[in-house]
Amino acid sequence: MTDETLEQIIIRSLQEGVITIECNGLISGANPSALRILGVASESVKGFSFDTTVPPSPINKPFLDIFQDLVSDGSITPFREIDLVRFDGARIQLSVSSAALDITECIPGTESYVVVFRDITAIKGLEMAKRKAADHLAHELKTPLAIIKACFQGLTPICGTDHKAKLMIDRGERNLDRLLSIQDSVEQVFFPKVLISEKLLVPESINNIIENILKNAKHRNVKLEKNFDYSGFIYFDAELLQTILETLIKNAVENTPDQGLVVVTLDQSSSRGFQILVHDYGVGIPIGDFEFIFEGFHHTQATDEYSTKKPFDFNAGGKGLELFQLKNLCEIHKLRIEFQSQRCRFIPETTDHCPGSIDQCPYVQNPEECFGSGFSIFSVSFSNLVNQD
Repeated sequence: MTDETLEQIIIRSLQEGVITIECNGLISGANPSALRILGVASESVKGFSFDTTVPPSPINKPFLDIFQDLVSDGSITPFREIDLVRFDGARIQLSVSSAALDITECIPGTESYVVVFRDITAIKGLEMAKRKAADHLAHELKTPLAIIKACFQGLTPICGTDHKAKLMIDRGERNLDRLLSIQDSVEQVFFPKVLISEKLLVPESINNIIENILKNAKHRNVKLEKNFDYSGFIYFDAELLQTILETLIKNAVENTPDQGLVVVTLDQSSSRGFQILVHDYGVGIPIGDFEFIFEGFHHTQATDEYSTKKPFDFNAGGKGLELFQLKNLCEIHKLRIEFQSQRCRFIPETTDHCPGSIDQCPYVQNPEECFGSGFSIFSVSFSNLVNQD
């Protein structure tokens, strides 16, 4: 017999690490997986402050900040990937989430917070292997694609007035351009340019970028609203800022039906940082795709329904590289990218279809009903960029 509750047995059996914390910041419990992942003994954590779980190191600050945010103001972390150094010197990678109970009074001995984490070191190693393979493939493609392009250019004058031959060459060149675009995207992932920081007035810079982006989406009937809670200067690379906004807004518009809504928000997240959030009231992401949304060559449509359409078209698809490229750029430049999503409740499966226009949806009577059915929010957090002058 055991005095454990069913909940305690489940937590003890989980492969994910689980640490529970009192409102005063002391650890009340850690399951075996947490101790194994962190490489610590149970007697070294229970009843101690959360900052005793890892050695002092700048690398471990993001991990400790998750605990600090919980205890200081109840701020939760829905999903975050971080590096961590253990006491034995091993460096691992974790996927971390946290939650807080709604308490009004701090009572010692009461479990108030929980942090859940998973060791993703092996997964990240596999991801790196995939990146190396894609890098090798991009280099292998470079020379033959250049030769094929030269061949097409040489064939054009030979064809003369042969209309059928010209059509074939045009079709071949269009598909060659698609291959060259993929090759270029992969190169940008593996060989990103060096950032050149400049002083940017946030509303003006972002307004200009958004206006240029929307020129390519004129054929769509999607409303874009802007909500700027920060109006100061930052020191940042203008081209990278454009890449961030273009990727997130394009992704949002392509997943939002006509008559839909996308909201771009700038929110000062701290004294020296701010966030860009792009919130679309679209079809949302199936939960089975959450783990792979930043993976290269991954798309959320059913494979047999996938096709590359015109950029900004509803359900446009694409090469599956844009979010992958953005995640890579954010990791390189120490930016934090996160997302939340809820699949439209009327079309929960990837094989279910949205007609692409709210007025053609059989399940809702107006846009407001559609807005409440599904969404996605992608955010990029910046730190140490806000002007303090």
